[in-house]
Amino acid sequence: MRKLNINSCILFCFLIVTYAHAQQDPVADRDRAEKNTAPFSMDYFSKKNTFLVFTTSFDKGGLVIDEKSSIEEVNGKIPYPSGRLNIKVLNRQGEQLLSYFMQDPMEVRSCEEKESRIIQIDKGIIQLPMPMSREIATIVLTREEKIIGRTDVQAVIEKYWKERGDQR
Repeated sequence: MRKLNINSCILFCFLIVTYAHAQQDPVADRDRAEKNTAPFSMDYFSKKNTFLVFTTSFDKGGLVIDEKSSIEEVNGKIPYPSGRLNIKVLNRQGEQLLSYFMQDPMEVRSCEEKESRIIQIDKGIIQLPMPMSREIATIVLTREEKIIGRTDVQAVIEKYWKERGDQR
Protein backbone atom coordinates (compact mmCIF):
# COMPACT_ATOMS: atom_id res chain seq x y z
CA MET A 1 0.00 0.00 0.00
CA ARG A 2 2.83 2.34 0.85
CA LYS A 3 4.41 1.74 -2.59
CA LEU A 4 1.06 2.61 -4.20
CA ASN A 5 0.96 5.93 -2.30
CA ILE A 6 4.53 6.80 -3.40
CA ASN A 7 3.74 5.98 -7.02
CA SER A 8 0.53 8.00 -6.81
CA CYS A 9 2.44 10.94 -5.33
CA ILE A 10 5.08 10.80 -8.08
CA LEU A 11 2.38 10.61 -10.76
CA PHE A 12 0.53 13.55 -9.17
CA CYS A 13 3.72 15.67 -9.09
CA PHE A 14 4.47 14.77 -12.71
CA LEU A 15 0.96 15.81 -13.79
CA ILE A 16 1.20 19.13 -11.92
CA VAL A 17 4.58 19.95 -13.51
CA THR A 18 3.32 19.00 -16.99
CA TYR A 19 0.15 21.07 -16.54
CA ALA A 20 2.12 24.08 -15.27
CA HIS A 21 4.50 23.85 -18.23
CA ALA A 22 1.56 23.70 -20.68
CA GLN A 23 0.11 26.89 -19.20
CA GLN A 24 2.96 29.17 -20.31
CA ASP A 25 1.97 32.75 -20.93
CA PRO A 26 1.72 33.51 -24.69
CA VAL A 27 2.32 37.21 -23.98
CA ALA A 28 5.61 36.37 -22.28
CA ASP A 29 6.57 34.18 -25.27
CA ARG A 30 5.79 37.05 -27.67
CA ASP A 31 7.73 39.55 -25.53
CA ARG A 32 10.73 37.21 -25.48
CA ALA A 33 10.59 36.82 -29.31
CA GLU A 34 10.24 40.58 -29.87
CA LYS A 35 13.18 41.29 -27.58
CA ASN A 36 15.39 39.10 -29.78
CA THR A 37 14.11 40.49 -33.10
CA ALA A 38 15.18 43.74 -34.75
CA PRO A 39 12.32 46.26 -35.01
CA PHE A 40 10.54 46.51 -38.34
CA SER A 41 11.59 49.41 -40.50
CA MET A 42 10.02 50.82 -43.65
CA ASP A 43 13.58 50.98 -45.02
CA TYR A 44 12.98 47.34 -45.94
CA PHE A 45 10.92 48.66 -48.87
CA SER A 46 13.25 51.50 -49.82
CA LYS A 47 14.84 51.94 -53.25
CA LYS A 48 18.19 50.71 -51.91
CA ASN A 49 16.60 47.28 -51.33
CA THR A 50 15.04 46.98 -54.78
CA PHE A 51 15.30 43.79 -56.82
CA LEU A 52 13.96 42.48 -60.12
CA VAL A 53 11.40 39.73 -60.68
CA PHE A 54 11.68 37.87 -63.98
CA THR A 55 8.41 36.26 -65.10
CA THR A 56 8.56 33.71 -67.90
CA SER A 57 7.25 30.32 -68.86
CA PHE A 58 9.00 26.97 -68.60
CA ASP A 59 8.76 23.89 -70.73
CA LYS A 60 10.14 20.56 -69.50
CA GLY A 61 12.39 22.28 -66.94
CA GLY A 62 13.90 24.88 -69.25
CA LEU A 63 12.99 28.55 -69.30
CA VAL A 64 11.26 29.81 -72.44
CA ILE A 65 12.05 33.40 -73.43
CA ASP A 66 9.19 34.79 -75.51
CA GLU A 67 7.00 37.88 -75.89
CA LYS A 68 5.26 37.08 -72.59
CA SER A 69 8.53 37.22 -70.63
CA SER A 70 8.75 40.31 -68.45
CA ILE A 71 10.78 41.97 -65.74
CA GLU A 72 9.39 44.08 -62.93
CA GLU A 73 11.07 46.08 -60.20
CA VAL A 74 10.03 45.19 -56.65
CA ASN A 75 10.79 47.18 -53.50
CA GLY A 76 12.08 45.07 -50.65
CA LYS A 77 14.83 42.53 -50.13
CA ILE A 78 15.17 39.40 -52.23
CA PRO A 79 13.45 36.60 -50.34
CA TYR A 80 15.55 33.59 -49.46
CA PRO A 81 13.08 30.78 -48.98
CA SER A 82 14.20 27.19 -48.89
CA GLY A 83 13.41 24.47 -51.36
CA ARG A 84 14.83 21.97 -53.85
CA LEU A 85 15.29 24.32 -56.82
CA ASN A 86 18.56 26.27 -56.87
CA ILE A 87 18.59 29.46 -58.96
CA LYS A 88 21.95 30.87 -60.03
CA VAL A 89 22.13 34.28 -61.70
CA LEU A 90 25.34 34.77 -63.69
CA ASN A 91 26.89 37.84 -65.32
CA ARG A 92 28.38 38.06 -68.83
CA GLN A 93 31.69 36.64 -67.64
CA GLY A 94 29.96 33.62 -66.08
CA GLU A 95 30.53 34.88 -62.53
CA GLN A 96 27.77 34.27 -60.04
CA LEU A 97 25.81 37.37 -59.01
CA LEU A 98 23.29 35.54 -56.84
CA SER A 99 22.40 32.00 -55.80
CA TYR A 100 19.36 30.95 -53.77
CA PHE A 101 16.93 28.10 -53.24
CA MET A 102 13.17 28.20 -53.69
CA GLN A 103 10.21 25.86 -53.69
CA ASP A 104 10.09 24.23 -57.10
CA PRO A 105 7.18 25.68 -59.14
CA MET A 106 7.61 22.79 -61.57
CA GLU A 107 6.44 20.32 -58.93
CA VAL A 108 2.97 19.51 -57.67
CA ARG A 109 2.65 17.82 -54.30
CA SER A 110 -0.07 15.33 -53.52
CA CYS A 111 -0.92 15.08 -49.83
CA GLU A 112 -3.35 12.18 -49.87
CA GLU A 113 -3.70 10.19 -46.69
CA LYS A 114 -2.00 6.98 -47.76
CA GLU A 115 0.25 8.20 -50.55
CA SER A 116 2.22 11.43 -50.71
CA ARG A 117 3.76 12.08 -54.15
CA ILE A 118 5.67 14.78 -55.97
CA ILE A 119 4.79 15.09 -59.65
CA GLN A 120 6.82 17.09 -62.19
CA ILE A 121 4.74 19.28 -64.49
CA ASP A 122 5.93 20.02 -68.02
CA LYS A 123 4.69 23.56 -68.66
CA GLY A 124 3.87 26.61 -66.56
CA ILE A 125 4.86 30.11 -65.45
CA ILE A 126 7.75 30.86 -63.11
CA GLN A 127 8.81 34.04 -61.30
CA LEU A 128 12.45 34.41 -60.34
CA PRO A 129 13.89 37.15 -58.11
CA MET A 130 17.11 38.65 -59.49
CA PRO A 131 19.48 41.35 -58.27
CA MET A 132 19.13 44.89 -59.60
CA SER A 133 21.94 44.63 -62.13
CA ARG A 134 22.56 45.42 -65.79
CA GLU A 135 25.15 42.61 -65.85
CA ILE A 136 22.70 39.69 -65.67
CA ALA A 137 23.25 37.35 -68.60
CA THR A 138 22.33 33.78 -67.67
CA ILE A 139 20.01 31.94 -65.30
CA VAL A 140 20.87 28.39 -64.28
CA LEU A 141 18.26 26.11 -62.68
CA THR A 142 19.61 23.22 -60.62
CA ARG A 143 17.70 20.50 -58.82
CA GLU A 144 19.63 18.17 -56.51
CA GLU A 145 22.95 19.28 -58.06
CA LYS A 146 21.76 18.42 -61.59
CA ILE A 147 21.42 21.32 -64.05
CA ILE A 148 17.90 21.19 -65.47
CA GLY A 149 17.99 24.46 -67.38
CA ARG A 150 20.43 27.13 -68.50
CA THR A 151 18.99 30.18 -70.25
CA ASP A 152 20.49 33.32 -71.76
CA VAL A 153 18.39 36.28 -70.56
CA GLN A 154 20.66 39.07 -71.80
CA ALA A 155 18.20 40.30 -74.45
CA VAL A 156 15.34 40.58 -71.91
CA ILE A 157 17.60 42.39 -69.42
CA GLU A 158 18.85 44.83 -72.04
CA LYS A 159 15.27 45.53 -73.18
CA TYR A 160 14.21 46.21 -69.59
CA TRP A 161 17.04 48.69 -68.97
CA LYS A 162 16.51 50.37 -72.35
CA GLU A 163 12.78 50.86 -71.67
CA ARG A 164 13.55 52.08 -68.17
CA GLY A 165 15.95 54.70 -69.49
CA ASP A 166 18.08 55.21 -66.37
CA GLN A 167 21.62 54.18 -65.56
CA ARG A 168 21.33 52.38 -62.24
